Amino acid sequence: MRVLAALAVGTLLCVSCGKGDSNDKLFEETPASGGAGQGGSGGTGGSAQGGSGSAQGGTGGSAQGGTGGTGQSGGGAGQGGTGTGGTGGTGLCTAGASLCDGNVLMTCFDPQVGYVTVATCEPGRCDDEHGECDICDATDALCVDAVTAARCDATGQQMVPAPCEASTPYCVESGRCVECAEPQHCPLSASECLVAVCKDNACAFEPVLAGVACGVGGNCDGNGLCTYCTPGQKTCSGTGAPMECDAQGQWVHLPACATPTPYCKEGVCVQCQSVYQCPASGNECMSSACSASGTCGFTAKIATTPCSDQRQCDGMGACLCTPGTKSCQGNTPRTCSAAGAWITGSTCSGSTPTCLDGECVECMASYDCPTPGVCMTAVCAANACSETPSAYGTPCVGGACDGQGVCIEGGGGTGGGAAGGSYAPSYLEGNAIPVKCGPRRIRLFGHCFP
Repeated sequence: MRVLAALAVGTLLCVSCGKGDSNDKLFEETPASGGAGQGGSGGTGGSAQGGSGSAQGGTGGSAQGGTGGTGQSGGGAGQGGTGTGGTGGTGLCTAGASLCDGNVLMTCFDPQVGYVTVATCEPGRCDDEHGECDICDATDALCVDAVTAARCDATGQQMVPAPCEASTPYCVESGRCVECAEPQHCPLSASECLVAVCKDNACAFEPVLAGVACGVGGNCDGNGLCTYCTPGQKTCSGTGAPMECDAQGQWVHLPACATPTPYCKEGVCVQCQSVYQCPASGNECMSSACSASGTCGFTAKIATTPCSDQRQCDGMGACLCTPGTKSCQGNTPRTCSAAGAWITGSTCSGSTPTCLDGECVECMASYDCPTPGVCMTAVCAANACSETPSAYGTPCVGGACDGQGVCIEGGGGTGGGAAGGSYAPSYLEGNAIPVKCGPRRIRLFGHCFP
């Protein structure tokens, strides 16, 4: 810039060479606003031959173009006398001052000359304060590396590198320092349902798709939350405490269950979880029950279920006998009424001392009947006692039974009689009436037989 100024001054000086007083009008076509110009040069003194010399003051420049003062006349005639020039007026600009006309840089090299063009700068780069064209401005920046940016200094003459700040540690594009350039520059999310992203060079989190597994048995809801349940849902914890799902899909523990509802069932405190936790009914035709809602109760056993005292459950919780049936309560007969209740009769005794199937009977077995004798055997048939002859030859007192209920003297079956033989049935004819004929002898038809 200074070289250009020197060339311009040289050119201007050369133009005025040998022109005499005409230089006061040379640059009148380049007025410029600015401070007052210096006064014009004084006129030339009188000639050596003593002629009267005069000098006319030059026109002074000013911001308003004012006219300079007129010089005083020279000295009188004389040999070599010279006149004194008048005081000059103000100039067109201040020497060394710079001016920008758009993108054109102009400088005042001589107040009498005014401003002249020095250079045409890049748009917006004309700097009249420093009298130069800037190479950069405050909007210029560039990346030196991934974490360093260079910016224009205050003079506009150089780019100065500086590390990006901690909050925006990465340099991208035209020297901008930003929070991130890619997702890896962003911190990880504390939630499995949010993923870190770099959006417009700023870190953010975006939700993963709904249904993606998270936590222990949870699923992402599509809004960045890991949910484990449906809001309002209820369940029981591993320790048996009720839990309810809140609006964010998280399980919330509720107060522990206690008497009279000490058990947790589907998130609600109840009396029972199973029938085994309910008390017994005390009625043999009613069963303990635990309802679907966890409440203890009783249900009737099905009809015909056997119950005590030879009865059956009626299907409505009552233990009843079948109307018209008979049974024994100990040794007492009873009959079932139309209402299903037993009606007790009199205890069996006397000739029918035994109760069987609700009836008093004489016997239930032969040993219940009285013993008639050796040659007759007691028999219980149809619960009534009777007698039947003992088998032929059954030993009896003094002899043997004849099979007709008679003990024959001297009998005894095989080996009986005097000779120890047996009596054949043919020996007994007619109505045998035993008589005494002595040991081992009988009398038939008046005769004693050995």
